[in-house]
Amino acid sequence: MHVRYQACTATGKLVQGDLAVETVAEAVTELHNQGLFVVNIEAVRKTRQRTPARWHPARRGVPLKTLVVFLRQFSSLFRAGLPLLACLNLLAREAASPVLRDACRSLRQEIARGRSLSQALKSQGRLFPPLLVHMTEAAEATGNLDEVYDRLAANYEREARLREKLGSAAAYPVFVLCLAVAVSLLMVRLVLPQFLSLLGDVQAALPAPTRLLLALGEPRRQLRLLLAGGILTALASILLATRRGSRWRDGRVLKLPLIGPLLLRAHLARFCRSLSLALRSGIPLVAALDLVKRTALNHVFVSELERIQAGIQRGGTLADLFAQSRIFPGPLVQMVRVGEEAGNLEEMLAEVGAFYERELDHYLAVLTAVAEPALILFVGGIVGFIVLALMLPLLSSLAMVT
Repeated sequence: MHVRYQACTATGKLVQGDLAVETVAEAVTELHNQGLFVVNIEAVRKTRQRTPARWHPARRGVPLKTLVVFLRQFSSLFRAGLPLLACLNLLAREAASPVLRDACRSLRQEIARGRSLSQALKSQGRLFPPLLVHMTEAAEATGNLDEVYDRLAANYEREARLREKLGSAAAYPVFVLCLAVAVSLLMVRLVLPQFLSLLGDVQAALPAPTRLLLALGEPRRQLRLLLAGGILTALASILLATRRGSRWRDGRVLKLPLIGPLLLRAHLARFCRSLSLALRSGIPLVAALDLVKRTALNHVFVSELERIQAGIQRGGTLADLFAQSRIFPGPLVQMVRVGEEAGNLEEMLAEVGAFYERELDHYLAVLTAVAEPALILFVGGIVGFIVLALMLPLLSSLAMVT
């Protein structure tokens, strides 16, 4: 089999290449013997090269909350002095998730064959996040696996809370909009035709709002609109699936009013937490940036991190490279600069991450307070338009009678 790898030298230089080996574990061992710190490795086919897919625990693999429980339990058992195999045996028996149960059994089998925990985690593919895998590798060298897993559990727990907050903030507007659409369709398809049938043959005298509402409620017109909407949606999905399209979409999302600043704060909090966590575990800065890049959910962030990674390899400082970007705010740049000068970059990044989490909480509260009355006005406008379209023909008929 052939594997493609990215690795970091002792000086922090990122290298990449291909190897022909029997197994992925053999490739990892060979690279370690060459003095390289493996950042990413995957099997590739000779006929087609695939771009490494980004992983995020909330999208695939072990669910995020399940991962938090696993890390906390593993840390407690390991700190209590239990051997590695005994920890995995207990976790496999007690795991409520079938995915985690099977993963623990597979890890136990790999370790029983003589592999390290980090090698066993890598053998699971995308089941575990890259940050967990490489921090495990660094912790095995320093002997503080329980402390590292405690920090990882806290990090993923904050990530889970962040996603819950964003989901809760979006749930109410989505529900109200869906309800407004359902009520509008009900009024147009059922109520309006029956109401107009009571008025007799007055089609020519119908006012503009009523004619518009009837046109929207016509089945053939609705079918044409649905067909056109489906075609446009399919074309947009194909275009946005490309790298350029994804970058364009993610860039526009960050510029949206109200939503853009909210998502930017979420991305900054996640980025600062993850980078701080990787640096605290002893992972070199270039390798840490590569790990954070592969967990990023926004293509604009990915492109910026690639540029910053290349700048660090050329001898630049993190603060100067942040300052050249439009997505990293001034306060973050200044705090990173202070952290670099004081030699406590990882602590400063953790503080910046906590700062943006507080900013996100405040922004969510303000946005929710503004969204509720705005949605009420929006739904009221739709209902008012429908009522107006219903009442105008009636008033016109009464005026003709009188």
